[in-house]
Amino acid sequence: MVAGPFAFNLCPMKHLATLAVLLFAVGAATAADTIYVHPNAELGGDGRSWNAPYRTLTIALADAQAGDEIWMAKGTYRMGATLNMKNGVRIYGGFNGDEQLRERRDWYRNRTIIESAGGVETLVSMKDVDSTSRLDGLVLQGA
Repeated sequence: MVAGPFAFNLCPMKHLATLAVLLFAVGAATAADTIYVHPNAELGGDGRSWNAPYRTLTIALADAQAGDEIWMAKGTYRMGATLNMKNGVRIYGGFNGDEQLRERRDWYRNRTIIESAGGVETLVSMKDVDSTSRLDGLVLQGA
């Protein structure tokens, strides 16, 4: 250690190790997930892959955090209540159900429909969300 008003520790490895731990912790805390949804999925899926998707968008959105993407496979999803978007969550439709890249989806051929199950006047509420939230490749009908 150097004495005086500009004292500092001459052990750079300790500082590098501390910096590495901090960077890892920040990266882990901000890592985004992809959550998968398929209207014909078996119950009990964890939404972490196309092999075990969630069946409903409501469950997927409840699991989502800011920065996550929800990928929805083609089909019709009937909503019995208003879907309240979460800030920072991006929902994409138009998937066949086997894509590994978002750019491979085809929202024209793989129509993903969110439909009112009756009595729902507002299908999606975007209250308290900003431009980091997104609905993309979906057809909203029946409200």
